[in-house]
Amino acid sequence: MFALLIWACAPIEPVKYGDGSTDTASESVDTGTPEDTEGTQPDDTETPDDTQDTQDTIDTSTNDPNAIEIYGVYLHQGNEHVFGNSAYTVDYGGGEQYDYYYVQFSNPQRWLVAENGTMNYGEEGFFSRFDWNIDASGSIWLCQTTSTATTAQEAQYTPAANPFNVTGGCDGGPWIQLD
Repeated sequence: MFALLIWACAPIEPVKYGDGSTDTASESVDTGTPEDTEGTQPDDTETPDDTQDTQDTIDTSTNDPNAIEIYGVYLHQGNEHVFGNSAYTVDYGGGEQYDYYYVQFSNPQRWLVAENGTMNYGEEGFFSRFDWNIDASGSIWLCQTTSTATTAQEAQYTPAANPFNVTGGCDGGPWIQLD
């Protein structure tokens, strides 16, 4: 009984993120059986004409239960925030863009560890930790808890931001609200 209690309280140790398609800190997901999906239609409503365009677009819909929970495109103060399959990108306009390449994340605990892009001024060569929260109205709140961790493990073990204090719980500053 005591051994079971110790095992149940052990911290989650996620593995390296891999190809950017799965939540490495979550438990395995039941993919169902054929009878679970009987009578359902695929959510992808693309037509053959969709593949004929020459402009790239970002698909913000996902049914992958292992994708990052906040997958999609958001705005904050006119800046575009994109959470894709393997990277988080912030486009500040005027050619300034910061990239964060997923190393690992946890949807249940709502954190992301990423390697900073080489063009992220002042952050290049480091790792970041982001914490997020979703309030009762569905708004997403984001905090970059650290941007200068020397290793992914250091970033992961940076203390989490305080989700109950959006004005000062993000390393002493405010969380940002993504629209």
